Amino acid sequence: MKISIKKTGKLFGDNPSKKLIAALKIELTEALSEQKDALIKRTRSGKDVRGQFFKGYTPKYAEKRASMGLQKNPVDLTVTGELLDSILTKVESGLNGKFKLNLEIANGQKDKAKGLQKKREFFGNSKEQEKLLLKRLNDLNIKQILK
Repeated sequence: MKISIKKTGKLFGDNPSKKLIAALKIELTEALSEQKDALIKRTRSGKDVRGQFFKGYTPKYAEKRASMGLQKNPVDLTVTGELLDSILTKVESGLNGKFKLNLEIANGQKDKAKGLQKKREFFGNSKEQEKLLLKRLNDLNIKQILK
């Protein structure tokens, strides 16, 4: 999942200060970390990006999970925890006042995530998460566009 946030030159002037950019980068890093935490919490509670419960495990797999001491319901996409623990956050900034925010899954888990994403859409922001991010940024008086 990639989120880009753009700001207009009017907001910072033509040459925003390095101090302002550094302060915003810290704030955006915290906001992105909160997005990651919300994604993990939602997934572990058994819900997809739309807030719907994941489709259940097959009976055979549910029994296998039970034999391993894992829950069968709700579907939480967690066996070892490595997939959700591998989510990385990155905030990139340029001196022009534009920021790029990324959440991504580490290389060792990407193939697994792609397969799961096809069956159960877990990796992405819910509308509620997007609203919370926008609110946080608006509280900083930053005008932005998410794409």
